[in-house]
Amino acid sequence: QRFLAEELLGNIGEDGYVQATLDEIVQGANQALDAYVAEHEFDEGEGTDAVERYTMAEVEELLRIVQQLDPAGIGARDLRECLLLQLREEEQQEAMTYKLVDEAFDDLISHRWGELAKRYGLQPKEIQDAADGLAHLDPKPGLRFAAADDAYVTPDLVVEKIDGEYRVFLNDGGTPRLRLSRVYRDLAADKKKFVGENKEFVTEKLNNATWLIQAIEQRRQTMLKVMNFIVDRQREFFDKGVEYLRPLTLREVAEVIEMHESTVSRVTSQKYAQTPRGVLPLKFFFSSSLETTTGEDASARAVKALIQKLVSDETLARPLTDSEIVAALKARGIRIARRTVAKYRDQLGILSARMRRRV
Repeated sequence: QRFLAEELLGNIGEDGYVQATLDEIVQGANQALDAYVAEHEFDEGEGTDAVERYTMAEVEELLRIVQQLDPAGIGARDLRECLLLQLREEEQQEAMTYKLVDEAFDDLISHRWGELAKRYGLQPKEIQDAADGLAHLDPKPGLRFAAADDAYVTPDLVVEKIDGEYRVFLNDGGTPRLRLSRVYRDLAADKKKFVGENKEFVTEKLNNATWLIQAIEQRRQTMLKVMNFIVDRQREFFDKGVEYLRPLTLREVAEVIEMHESTVSRVTSQKYAQTPRGVLPLKFFFSSSLETTTGEDASARAVKALIQKLVSDETLARPLTDSEIVAALKARGIRIARRTVAKYRDQLGILSARMRRRV
């Protein structure tokens, strides 16, 4: 069963799930078997027709073996099977939690507590308690063995509050500074000993090096100008938090510091600043705007933070609907459409009111 095992294991993804149908795995294994037979010499009558083909029963049995491996849930074909494998490992087959996953998974993930309560003759609270039994399970058990993707960021700029004022510094203390070689500068300046093509060559290279050093310095100064403007514009954010982040565009910055918008875009791309609010990408400070009743604009990122706060403060038995969030934001002077609230909520990973509701 070598080729069948290789085909099955090769189709288990990083998350631990089987990524192909069993029929596709059988077909792939048989193709690999045919290729192997074709490449080797066999006695007369021992061609591919004489080789026993892999069957669906064999791959199903092999999958059952894989599903007994640690961690529980490996080799599942979908989330339902993944959870059932873990519950079986815990010998929970008689528990209501297992029944909900096994018999009513669609209603379970849709939080239809009332319908499930009627179906099993229980109270909605009992159904919710049973559903809570899934909280400790791992929906992607294979990721325990995935290579860690730790990202370490060295900030390019530092923002510190000194004597009540925010100051911006370049964080380039560990970066070597470029300098022109004195030897080559002296050679280029020696009009008696250094003439002709050699002098032209050295002079050209010195000019190129000078241009490069000046370009790097100009880039450093542009970064400082951009960050100083950001600090000035976003003072309330640094003092009070993300809810006070103001809308800002690359064009606005470019106009103030008198540079092209593309230049501002380049110096802010993949650049980070260490601030009293954490290490943040410079792109964080740029956000679209929404109109307010006061005539000022509100940052889309700040509005998302307000939505997050409204939801975190809500009563679980009566979660806020999108329309109610619209009304709450309107009371704060922010005009926003319900579809925009729904879009922001999805981007924040917040479920709908019905899915958040608890009895």
